[in-house]
Order: sequence, then C-alpha cells, then structure tokens
Amino acid sequence: MASPVDSASVRQLPDESEVTSHERRVRVRRSAYLLVVAVVLGIVLAVLWVGFAPRPELVVRDGGAFYQSLANSGIGMDMTFAVIAAGCGLIAGSLACRLTRRGGSEVVLAAGVGGLLGSVLGWRIGEAIVGGVHDNGNIIIPEIANDQTFLSPLRLSAMGVLGIWPLVAVGVMSTAFVWQSWRAGQRAREISQESLDQEES
Repeated sequence: MASPVDSASVRQLPDESEVTSHERRVRVRRSAYLLVVAVVLGIVLAVLWVGFAPRPELVVRDGGAFYQSLANSGIGMDMTFAVIAAGCGLIAGSLACRLTRRGGSEVVLAAGVGGLLGSVLGWRIGEAIVGGVHDNGNIIIPEIANDQTFLSPLRLSAMGVLGIWPLVAVGVMSTAFVWQSWRAGQRAREISQESLDQEES
C-alpha cells in the first residue's frame, strides 16, 4: 500500500494568520528595500523622460503661449512618461516577486506605495531638470515677439499616468501569487491522484 501523501511536500502560500513574527520582520525589511528601489527607479524615470519625451513648440500670442495644433500638443510627453513608468512597474513587480515567493500584504503594499512614490519623483525631478515652469505650474514665457515659437518645458498634463507604475507592479505581483497558488493546488491534486493509482494497483 502506498504511503500517505506528505502535505509538506507541496509548497503552498501560507495563511496570514500563520506568519511568524520573524517572517513578518523579514517582509517589512524587504518592503523597505522595495521603497529604496522605487526611489532609484524614480530618478531613472526622470532621466529617461527628459531624454526621450518629445517637447513640442509653443507660439507666443498676446502674452500667452499656445500649442500650434492639437497634433503638436503635449500628448507625447504624457505617453512617453506612461510607457517608461509601465516599464518601471514591471521591473519593480518582478523584483518584488523574486524577493518574496510566499506573498505578503506588506510587500504588495510597498510595491503600490513605492510605485506611486517613484512616479511622483520622476515627474517632479524631470520637470525640475528641464525647468521653464513657475511654482504654480504655469509656463514661463520668454520675452519674444508675437507669433514666435519656443520649445515647451517638460510637463505632465494627464495626472492619471502617475498611477500606471503602481498598477503594473501590483498586477505583476498578484498574477505571480495567483499562479503560484494554482500550481501548488495542481501539484497537490497530482500527488493525490498518484497515491490513489498506486493503491488501486
């Protein structure tokens, strides 16, 4: 007769109520590490945004600055930020999954908060590097004649893109944890079926 299935041989995500104080401290340290990584990635986001974002020309008319056309607007700057932020979220989420393969609300929370922190840092640092914007967000208009153009400062118009990084990071982690749970369940069923087959034989 086959030996009973050893449940310890099947890796499963632990119940939060069974997490020891030591493991919780480990999760907190890993969460702090993720926040540091988010700050570093936020600086990288700022540098890449400055380097790759298309900055349209603005035309001066009656003391104001206007985009020459809708196609020549600041949408490209928002889209560039969104793409780079999504990449940062993918990196942060993947790193979080490698740091902890057993889940944990602390790590997921750190990935979300860190993503938002990194996005805000990338936005503010990127704008500060290029300059050309007042503290209240208005564009600094150079003293040039009407109908003359100048290069637009780096700005973020769609503030919703700040949420792309945390959404991608948390999405990557959630997908990985669900996959691990599903694989653990599949493995448990396979072992049980193998045990039943051996008993029948």
